Amino acid sequence: MPTSHTKALRLQSPDVASLSSCFLVIAIHIGGIAFAWTTTSTPEPIEISSQHSSIKGKFINLPAQTKESTVQQSEPVVEPEPVVEPDPVVEPEPVVEPAPVSSAVQPEQKDVSNTAEAATTSQDPSLPPGLVLPHMSDANALNNPAPIYPRLSRKFKEQGTVLLKIYIEADGSVSEIEIHESSGHGRLDQSAKATVKHWQYQPATQDGQAIGYWYLQPVNFALN
Repeated sequence: MPTSHTKALRLQSPDVASLSSCFLVIAIHIGGIAFAWTTTSTPEPIEISSQHSSIKGKFINLPAQTKESTVQQSEPVVEPEPVVEPDPVVEPEPVVEPAPVSSAVQPEQKDVSNTAEAATTSQDPSLPPGLVLPHMSDANALNNPAPIYPRLSRKFKEQGTVLLKIYIEADGSVSEIEIHESSGHGRLDQSAKATVKHWQYQPATQDGQAIGYWYLQPVNFALN
């Protein structure tokens, strides 16, 4: 026999079914409205992405050196004017002329005080018999370099002739040398002395044997 509780449930069953149907209908309407709103308000992501890709592609394809070349054309580089160096001043070559002067003395005497006297008697026939002195041109230096013309002497236009008194040994070398007459310029005198000291000469002979003798050697410095 059904209880009072079971009867109450049976009386309430039609109301519960109707309420469930109402809730279902409301849920369907809400879902449809939400779907329609979402469809109309959301933009298509594919179209936006393609537009950005198109813009980016234009910048990437631009030449990399377009900006630099434009700047170079608008602002040309001004090269400095070339420095024109003046032509070097060519100084004339100095002429050093050793002008031989035969002024030999008797070879057995090496006294400097007798040199001047010997210069006047070099051609005297009263020379000792058998003494043969080199000819004036032969007494000159044999294939020896000319003295160096000092740089300062060329700068200050110094010129002149140095007369050197030298003693030539039997082998033709110079063993003694001194300035007999200055050119008036110390630089020229010292240059001539330093060079002639290493010159080689033709020795004198007496009775077929080579002997030493004194000799006066002029050296001329001239600027052409």
